[in-house]
Amino acid sequence: MALETEPDDQAAAPLGVYTETLARLYWRQGYLDEALRIYRHLADEHPDDPHFQDQVRALNQQQEIPPEVSPAEPVATLSSARMTATEARQAQHVIVQLERWLNRLRRQRRA
Repeated sequence: MALETEPDDQAAAPLGVYTETLARLYWRQGYLDEALRIYRHLADEHPDDPHFQDQVRALNQQQEIPPEVSPAEPVATLSSARMTATEARQAQHVIVQLERWLNRLRRQRRA
């Protein structure tokens, strides 16, 4: 029995999973590009819903914020009581990015 294959153009298309729950999960885990892609799709699907437009704007702004972590004081040593919410979010974003890069390097090394 032969397996059916999809045409090349369909194989390259993104999967049709566009839920706000998935977008929120991506956002919390630091996958901002994926979250933004889903929120943009939802905003296009629901042009009268300002919530999705607001989420797209918030994600765009978050992506533009450069991480401001001083080399003299690593994130691990910062007291959470001394960090503002913005600093904590920026620090978490840096951690997530570094973890993603490390995982990619590990995968490349195994290949």
